[in-house]
Amino acid sequence: MRNHTTELTRPDAGTTHQKLPLPALLALATAVFITSLTETLPAGLLRMSADLASANRPRGRR
Repeated sequence: MRNHTTELTRPDAGTTHQKLPLPALLALATAVFITSLTETLPAGLLRMSADLASANRPRGRR
């Protein structure tokens, strides 16, 4: 199994001192984005539908 990490180097010393797990960070960022999107999108759509002032009445006959 490969170790997916990125090495961080200090610009002044040139030594490696810490590694970032990029695939794990990308997965976490994607999960946070999808979670926040699914939490806020319905509220935004409800507000927009209220602004359109569409009544919940049967369509067709008046």
